[in-house]
Amino acid sequence: MELLPLEQLVLPTILDGSQGINRDLINRCHITAQNDIAAIECWLAEHKHSENTYRNYRREAERFLLWAVWQQKKALSSLNSEDMLAYSKFLDDPQPQDFWCGPKQGRKGKRWSDSWRPFEKPGKQNSKGTILSTLASLFDFLYDNCYLSINPIRPVRRQVKNIKNTTTIAVRRKEMTKRLFSITQWKVIYEALNEMPEISEDEKSEKERLRYMIAIFYFVGPRVNDIAKHTMTAFYKSYNPFTQKTYWWFEVIGKGESLEPYPCMMNY
Repeated sequence: MELLPLEQLVLPTILDGSQGINRDLINRCHITAQNDIAAIECWLAEHKHSENTYRNYRREAERFLLWAVWQQKKALSSLNSEDMLAYSKFLDDPQPQDFWCGPKQGRKGKRWSDSWRPFEKPGKQNSKGTILSTLASLFDFLYDNCYLSINPIRPVRRQVKNIKNTTTIAVRRKEMTKRLFSITQWKVIYEALNEMPEISEDEKSEKERLRYMIAIFYFVGPRVNDIAKHTMTAFYKSYNPFTQKTYWWFEVIGKGESLEPYPCMMNY
C-alpha cells in the first residue's frame, strides 16, 4: 500500500472502513457510502460550491485518513478519542519527516508526482485548531448521517476549540504585524502620490484613482479581493442610537456568501 492522494488510494478491506468498529447499522445510514473514502467524498460533495473550501477540506481529510491507516493501522471508522489526541500531537512534528513531508504542492509536489507527500515541512501547515475544526466537521457529518455510531472527536471538542482560538489569535496578530505599514511608510506613499504629475486628463484621472485606492486601504483595511470586486454601493451610512452618531460602513461578501461590514476608520 503506497502513500497516495485520496483519488488514487485503494485500501485493503481491513482498513477501508467497510468493517469499521464504529460503523452504524447499514439500514440506518443516510448516505450510500460503503467505505471511508466514499464517506469522505460524500462530505466533500457538500462543499463543491466553494473551490477553496473543497480543496482545504480534501487536504485535511486526506492527511488524516493516511495517518490513520499508516500510523495507527486502523480504518478511519475505527478511530477513538485517544487516536484524535494522538493525531493532534502528531501534527506538531510529523515523523518520520522524509516519509510524511515533501515539497510544497507546486510543480514538484503535484498530486500525480512521485515526490508528492501529504504534509509539507513542520511549521508550514495550517494552524492545528483549523485542522482539527475541519476534522470535527467531517465527523459531525458522518455521525449525523448515521455512518458512524459514535463521534470520536466529540470528547476532545473543547480542546479543539481552545487550540483553534489560541492559534488563530496568535496567527492573526503575527500576520497583521507583517502586513501593516508604519506611519512613516504611509507618509512616503502620500508624498509620492502628491508628487505625481496631473497635467493631462489621463494623469489627473490616474492620480484620483490612486488617491481613492490608498484612502480606502488606509481607512478601511479590506482584503485585496474585496477591493477588486466592490462597487460604490458597498458604502453606506448607519445611525448608532447608543452613540447618537452616523457612521460609514463598507460591506463585502465574505465566506459562505455572507455580508460582512467593515467600519470606516474616518468615522472616528
